[in-house]
Amino acid sequence: MRRRGLILFSVVYIAILAMDYRWLVFSTDPVIQARFRDLFIGTALFLLFTLLVRSSLMSKLTLPQKLRLSGLGIVMIWAGLTVLDSISPFPGEFFNEMDAGRIGFNFWNHCLWLVLFYGLLTMGCALLIAVKALVFVQQGKKTQGNFRFLMILLFISVFVGSIFGKIGHAQGFAFGEWEGHLIGVNTVSFLIILMAVINGFRCKWIHYLNKRQKAACFFSLFLIILLLQFAIRSRGLEAIGEYSAAGYVFLISVLYIISIYTAMSFIGLLFLLPSAGILDSRIEEIKSLQALITTLSSVFHFDELVEQACQLAIRVANAHVAWIEMKEGESYRVVGAHGIASGELKEFSKGAWQGVRDSVFEEEAVLINDMQKDRRTHRLKHWKRNPGSLLAAKIRVKDEFMGILYAMRYEPFGFIDDSKPTFQSLAHQLALAMENINLLKVTIEQEVYREELRLAHEAQMRLLPRTMPEVSGLNLKGYCITANEVGGDFYDMIPMGEDRLDIAIGDVSGKGASAAFYMAELKGVIQALAPHFSSPGQILGQVNQFVLNHFESDTFVTMVYGIYIPSRRKLQVARAGHPPMAFIRDGNVEWIETGGVGLGLTGTETFNEALKEKDVRCRKGDLLFFHTDGVMEARNEGDEEYGEERLSEILKQVSGEDAEYLIRKVRESVEVFIGNTPKHDDITIVAIQVE
Repeated sequence: MRRRGLILFSVVYIAILAMDYRWLVFSTDPVIQARFRDLFIGTALFLLFTLLVRSSLMSKLTLPQKLRLSGLGIVMIWAGLTVLDSISPFPGEFFNEMDAGRIGFNFWNHCLWLVLFYGLLTMGCALLIAVKALVFVQQGKKTQGNFRFLMILLFISVFVGSIFGKIGHAQGFAFGEWEGHLIGVNTVSFLIILMAVINGFRCKWIHYLNKRQKAACFFSLFLIILLLQFAIRSRGLEAIGEYSAAGYVFLISVLYIISIYTAMSFIGLLFLLPSAGILDSRIEEIKSLQALITTLSSVFHFDELVEQACQLAIRVANAHVAWIEMKEGESYRVVGAHGIASGELKEFSKGAWQGVRDSVFEEEAVLINDMQKDRRTHRLKHWKRNPGSLLAAKIRVKDEFMGILYAMRYEPFGFIDDSKPTFQSLAHQLALAMENINLLKVTIEQEVYREELRLAHEAQMRLLPRTMPEVSGLNLKGYCITANEVGGDFYDMIPMGEDRLDIAIGDVSGKGASAAFYMAELKGVIQALAPHFSSPGQILGQVNQFVLNHFESDTFVTMVYGIYIPSRRKLQVARAGHPPMAFIRDGNVEWIETGGVGLGLTGTETFNEALKEKDVRCRKGDLLFFHTDGVMEARNEGDEEYGEERLSEILKQVSGEDAEYLIRKVRESVEVFIGNTPKHDDITIVAIQVE
């Protein structure tokens, strides 16, 4: 659609140029020639304006760019009219003389005049688009309709001028002439001025200029008003009227519309200039708060945060200095400052600010206009910096009081009451930023801890037997799952030649990485001791001594240790405070309970006295079941323990099955029992089937 409009405009534009070459016009009547020319000019202007309206050039420009281009366009129109005025002979006389045949046809002079003429018309269309862009800033419901009606009136007047041609001395746009057929023309002129005034109230763009821009725009508009008056009264515009009524009507209408809009914008700026500084300060406050919100997502270090917060506090409150105090127990500590030497902060620790602190704690934010006279800060009047006025706001998250944000000016009454809410918002955002840093720190620590647990879990799983040893006459299976990433449960199968298998299952008190590390140590100790001792009691006695000497005093270990002799089908077992193993035969379950206390709880003599060993004679089909307390102590949503009775029932049901089936059934039973309840302890199971 735009391409078609551009092509159509080009055709009309060429036709307009062609009309000035007398040999291309079939009629020799100069009046008919002039009216046809004006109709083409009016049509071309309308198409050009439509084309520019549909373009998106102005929408891509910022407000200052639009204003600068508008001012440049007005200067160019004034300059173009001035140049037309200086062309000799006077253009109107030039055409009259040429028609009368009294001078020769000056081709180049004529071309220069036409270039200026069409350039001024094009610039007039561009200025209308610029005015439209300014009028439509924060537009209302009727803005578009009002501006469209103004443009309709403008082009109606252009085509009326084209039809009537030169009316009297003039031009087709006679202000103040009400005789005869000019009444209709002047009615349109009056409506154009009225609609220009209505559209002139749409100058809300001036609210978006800062103080400096408002001042520059104020003086620029004053100069533009003068240029517009010179342009309206210029002889160059009269020359255009002599040549083209349509062109004259269009240009003078544009100049009047822009003059009215410029004058009303000038008046609006005149009223806004006194409060421009206040508006700028409010904008600066908003920008500072936005900057602090951005800081929330970009600053992850506390020291950097408080430094930036102090700088923002100075910007928001227009203060000279700012600092932050954090509450630590019953005292306060300055954690950051800006605009003040570090040596001067010593004054803060002497309680001179206690009155301010008490007020802030009660009122959220405090404004002190004269610090030397206010009872809360009068103790600071001999401070080497002359304190003037003070803003202070509480830093808190929810109901937790964290500290105070201060801003100070050196002169009294340096702040206004409206500064308190904004400053309080700044302190609130600062509190959120501090809380986010704390949460981030905790999150990072948790991630590091989880990664450490994951690595420890991998190490723990590697310490457990990856494959069960091949022992003649035995089917061995083991299973271990931790409540956390890592735990203290462990088991091991240690083949000691062809006719001995050592079985160990234990539980280190506690959970987490420390329990896993102790478990790793125990495994190494057991593997080192096993070749040198022939009974489980001796091995447990040595392990007890190791735990006493090398583990923390609050750490202990429970363990069952067994030595199985395949050739004799005999298991010798000892228990150190650990849940007893189960012996399953023919649907019956026997719990092998032997005496013994946990490893690391008592000295060697007491431990050996309490420890008892027991021999278990096995035959084909028997099952040996070892476990940690995590099985019986598993809890469901009702906080009920799984217990020995449920475990015994499952063990009876699996009598005669293999070791793998036994472990699977116990696991399934425990998992069904606990449901979605998180595991609170590690679960380790070892099953041995005698074949």
